[in-house]
Amino acid sequence: MTASTGTRPSTGQAPDDQWLFSKSDLSLTPSVLQGGLDANEEKQRRFKGVGAIYRMGEYMRLAQHVMNTAAIYLHRFYMRKPLEYGPNKIGHSHYEMAATCVFLACKVEESHRKLPSVIDAAMASFDKSPAGAQRWMERTFRADPSSKEFARWRDIILLSEETLLETLCFDLIVEHPHEILVKACSRLSVDTPLVRLAWTILNDCLRDATCVMFEAPVLAAGAFYRSCQTSQVDPSKFVAKWSGKEQEGERQLTWIDVFDVDESEAAEAAEAIENDVYLAHEQHAQ
Repeated sequence: MTASTGTRPSTGQAPDDQWLFSKSDLSLTPSVLQGGLDANEEKQRRFKGVGAIYRMGEYMRLAQHVMNTAAIYLHRFYMRKPLEYGPNKIGHSHYEMAATCVFLACKVEESHRKLPSVIDAAMASFDKSPAGAQRWMERTFRADPSSKEFARWRDIILLSEETLLETLCFDLIVEHPHEILVKACSRLSVDTPLVRLAWTILNDCLRDATCVMFEAPVLAAGAFYRSCQTSQVDPSKFVAKWSGKEQEGERQLTWIDVFDVDESEAAEAAEAIENDVYLAHEQHAQ
């Protein structure tokens, strides 16, 4: 398993390694280096961008994995391009890129949605008026295709999609930690409340760039490990049976065997989740 801290790709590394970053990388993003943004400001804008993705996804009734794919696209994009900054608004708006990531994720995950549906979701989600909130809840908003606002969103998404694809190097297949978590917990016969808590932790992870610091199995194991810590449950109590060749007999697999990670990796991911996802956002909210 690749070291969970992640490094930038070098000759001989697997292609997926280009999307693994270290903690120091997260403090030296284009938004910080080019845009002069504070790292905490970037963290909050990413959080809002992913929040917009989930709000749009809920409006469109998208499957969870489609929204998760869009969230990962957003974080990967901002590791290579800056957020909007300065009086001239150079860079890329997190809300505009959120809509673009949803549009692309729908295509990649074969959750077919036409562009007007994405525009409806974007305009409905960003309308904060009482009437707009009501239309969002009822899912009754339909944009006028002849309006300037519709044309603006259409142009933004289509132009931004090209930039997004190029920035992602057309590397669009995402391994989802949620799927790994569910399969592992099923093999380990983990109690449902514990699985739900770990699932929620993974959802929270995708709102932060912490999700690009770890491979999907490590992030899934970290979420499971933290859910056990929170629930005061010893993860070593969960084992799975493995039947090998007749001469080998039957043996038990530990939870780290099932997740296929090192315990140190899972512990590191759990610590990052605690510090960078929860504590950091709690401190900002105070």
